[in-house]
Amino acid sequence: MKVCILGTGRSGTKALYNLLQDLMLENHDRVDFCYEPFLWDKTIFNDRFQKVKHAFGSLNSISIEGIYHHQKLPVFIDDPRPYLSNEYLADLLQPHDTGANILLKFIRANGRIQLLNMICPDLKFIFIIRNPVDSVNSIMARFSFFGGEFHHDDFPRFIDGINLRYDLEYSTDHLPIHFERELLFWYYMNRYALETLAQKNINSLRICYEDYIENPEKNLQNICEFLNYRFTGVHLAKAIEKVGDITKTKVLSEAELSLVLPYWEKYTELLQEFNIENRINKESVLQQYRITRDLSVRTRKYYGFTPVKLIRELEKVEKTNSELKQLLK
Repeated sequence: MKVCILGTGRSGTKALYNLLQDLMLENHDRVDFCYEPFLWDKTIFNDRFQKVKHAFGSLNSISIEGIYHHQKLPVFIDDPRPYLSNEYLADLLQPHDTGANILLKFIRANGRIQLLNMICPDLKFIFIIRNPVDSVNSIMARFSFFGGEFHHDDFPRFIDGINLRYDLEYSTDHLPIHFERELLFWYYMNRYALETLAQKNINSLRICYEDYIENPEKNLQNICEFLNYRFTGVHLAKAIEKVGDITKTKVLSEAELSLVLPYWEKYTELLQEFNIENRINKESVLQQYRITRDLSVRTRKYYGFTPVKLIRELEKVEKTNSELKQLLK
């Protein structure tokens, strides 16, 4: 069994990952866990999340190889054939142990699903989507969807990708407010993923976060059925367990509120278009927020990583790979 959890950051992927660890270990003798392999070292994080979560504070936990391949692969991949020789993804998805059971979690692969599926046709995808208000408010307190805290910012190539894919005319200077940039990522990464997962050759289960929280038993039953596991209800408490950092500050400026409301309508449209069961209530979400007149001063956590050092390490990897290619010619 090979399972891949997908979604944008702060959408519930970590909670699903934590739950699926239990489910898979209950049904298989051994499972290899792979947590965000485009950023974090796959060997360090190959264990229960609760055992390895302390490793997020260490620079040594970052995967230079994973970042290298994330930066080399396009953000959106319509035709995966030119990238099938990617050994990093092949090792993750098709290891030499042909009987391996694998659980992966990605928040950097919504645009690369077709590539993952072509490398590993038996991969099962579980995708979760959460409303833009909570997702973007939460991401603003932690990191950017574009990953600039860890490597060269993905925003320019993201803009190039959506302009090409959706016939748009955004420029990198068009969205000066970071909140709006994150909203744009939230929408187009979720839309692109849902469009891809709707294809008949891709085996997927799509979940609305709000529905998952409101009706965990039904969603757990759906997950077990999707994975061909017997539903017992034993893991019901685990299904709604809060995992990782919880967003306590819920404040929006009037300007941010005006930016996010049209995206709530887009959220409703996505759920309807792709037939995702949901229990969303905009009023119940917004009433948890304090609205201020002035633009909120948003500060993200400093994780202790030095971008210059990471860039230098990436350059070394790139140089080494180039030298190896020259030797093999």
